[in-house]
Amino acid sequence: MEGWKPETAFSVALKEFISRPTNSKRKTPTFIQRVLDGEWTTPHDVNEELQRLETETSQRTTRRVLRNVFNAVSNYSGVIGVLCQADPYPSALVWGGLKAVIECFHRYSDLFKRLVGQLDALAQQLNRLKHYEALFSASEDMMDLIVFSYKSIIRFWITVEDQCRAPAYKLALKSLTSFNTTRVEEIVADVNAKIDNIEKYLPIIQEQFSRRDKADASKERAQAQVTLSRILQTMSESREEAKRKQVYTWIAGAHGSVLSDSNASRHKRRLGRQLDGTGQWLLEDYHFRHWLEPDSGSNVLWLRGGAGVGKSIICSHAINELERLRPKAAIASHFFSFDEEETPMDIYRSLAVQLYESLYGDTGEVSERLWSLLRGDVAKQVDLQRAIKALLLEASSAFVFIDGLDEQCEDLKKNKKWDQVSDIISFLNATAQETEIALKLWYSSQDNQSIRNLLSESEEIQLGAAINSIDIERFLTLSLTSTQFLEIESSIKAMILKNLKKQVNGSFLWASLMIDVIKEAPTVRHIFHIVEEGFPDDFETYLQRMISRYPHSIHEFIRHLLNVETDVIATECGKSIEGHAFLEYAAKYWHRHLDELQYSKDLGDMVMDFVCSPNFRTCLQVQSLSFGRQFDIRHTKRGDLHEIQLFKPFPRWLTTEHTDGAQRQKEYNDAIIEWSHFLSRYSTYRGTFKGDVRRCLWSTLGARNFLHKFPTAFKCFILEDRTNNSENDGLIYDRVSPDGSEIDLMKLEEP
Repeated sequence: MEGWKPETAFSVALKEFISRPTNSKRKTPTFIQRVLDGEWTTPHDVNEELQRLETETSQRTTRRVLRNVFNAVSNYSGVIGVLCQADPYPSALVWGGLKAVIECFHRYSDLFKRLVGQLDALAQQLNRLKHYEALFSASEDMMDLIVFSYKSIIRFWITVEDQCRAPAYKLALKSLTSFNTTRVEEIVADVNAKIDNIEKYLPIIQEQFSRRDKADASKERAQAQVTLSRILQTMSESREEAKRKQVYTWIAGAHGSVLSDSNASRHKRRLGRQLDGTGQWLLEDYHFRHWLEPDSGSNVLWLRGGAGVGKSIICSHAINELERLRPKAAIASHFFSFDEEETPMDIYRSLAVQLYESLYGDTGEVSERLWSLLRGDVAKQVDLQRAIKALLLEASSAFVFIDGLDEQCEDLKKNKKWDQVSDIISFLNATAQETEIALKLWYSSQDNQSIRNLLSESEEIQLGAAINSIDIERFLTLSLTSTQFLEIESSIKAMILKNLKKQVNGSFLWASLMIDVIKEAPTVRHIFHIVEEGFPDDFETYLQRMISRYPHSIHEFIRHLLNVETDVIATECGKSIEGHAFLEYAAKYWHRHLDELQYSKDLGDMVMDFVCSPNFRTCLQVQSLSFGRQFDIRHTKRGDLHEIQLFKPFPRWLTTEHTDGAQRQKEYNDAIIEWSHFLSRYSTYRGTFKGDVRRCLWSTLGARNFLHKFPTAFKCFILEDRTNNSENDGLIYDRVSPDGSEIDLMKLEEP
């Protein structure tokens, strides 16, 4: 059926009625078949049929009855039309049924009198069905009842048509003027009963709807609450993330992350040098286990030993083990190195940043205790000390590892570095004694009286041959079984191992040097000679023996090779400077070695010539590549004065003794203050422009600055008055017009 729309209960009823199994002899009702065949019956068609009948008959009663029936069917059809506006079939069937009845008018004259009452009853029931369907279309049970009612109404019209079109032999048995309305009345009664059943079912449907509405409302409220909770949680997380970033920036300052990365890289390098299976003795050591216990009262552990016994590697090993054993503990560490310029602020920042990251990471709510400490944009030293204490108070347990204390106290009389470090150690020791803080401290260093004075009450582990002999033997055994010793017989290896074990005395450094000596032996005979001669007792003896192997006549030549002289000139090799360890060392420490020399005018002039030469630019370039942090600007406060501290570029005596030294120092400081950020970040190995210091606009420093002749990648200049040699030539101001076509210059002069 083209255009069929099973959207209404009436449409469903008609579709089910048509598709029901029936007796093959029974024909489809005429008014239904007409609709299926596309012959739509309209009120106009019925009205024409009525007019024809009125013309053919002169009975006034007939005309009055026919017109009343037509009006009744019009009302009935109106109900159907409103009910099924999207479906033309119900209305067409109604008018088709009426036309079929009118066509048999001559046979049943009193049909219409009785039909008017039935139509009125059906119209009322259809009106009720219309409202029920509109209100309860979501209920499948209700829609089934309504469909059954419509099917009964369709049977009503079929019964009427059957009565009107009865065959002649059946009519002979009936009164020619009577119409059997019993079946019709039964159908109408059935419709009434079904609709009454619908009315009885209404409370159940309404209760179901009520419960469903309540459930839906409850579900919607729950969903709304979940959505609101998510929104509030997102807003809260955003606020906390902003607070975490603000606290981190306050603690770390401009270079906190760099300090942490540098410290982490040292720790990683030490772990990389550790042999698998070594260091296991630590977990069994009584002092370490006692220190590790939370309530032991032993909060400070000092691992001490001679040079090269593996203290730093054991320190990193201990950190690694604690991260495994105590995953929820806050852990921070610092590895001192003699070749690193670090201020107390650097160390405090490094420790504070590590503790902060360990406790908070990318999540967590910043405590009010820590939040209340924020003062200014960047934390001062006293602020960092308070922040460290606040972080330790929040940690259920915390561990701080300090390695290489002896690197900072080699020359106590000539520098104040140890005084600064000892203040840090004293602060940490005092903090560890506070009852509210669960802090354990680890120190590892060589034995030294200054260090001993600070750690007199600590738990101690003496690292030496008595403890690490098994680890060293493992190192020697693995070294002698490497591919470089495949040609040596097992008996010779056993003899070498035996001799090495006798002399190693707990020093990994000495053992490593001896393995290198054996590796460099050109033949097995030379190895025999080394073993028979015996290994040196210490490193100094090792160097003396190495030199003594050469003829005395070339010792002077060797002396030149082992000393850095000013006359040495090297040509380019075309290789990356990353492989030239001595070049990096010389670029960073050249001025420190010269500090040890006695000042003279000739020496001062030679150094000044170097500073003003292109070679110094190369030195600065290498420094930026490998040690960019030395160009960082550090701010300190002394009383009410704020001071800027820069890396010391020249020998001390050059700025104090040489006539041009102080001026060159000032010019250097002016340049570094201008280009510090680029040299410390962008021209390093990790930077975007590796070693390309030509991107600094050196020529804008002014003609009187010795660095202004350094080559630059861009054309640039500075406007200056070369006729005026006073220090006030900087009081010149410029202003560029909005379109960039004009520059205004203003110069301030004293009257």
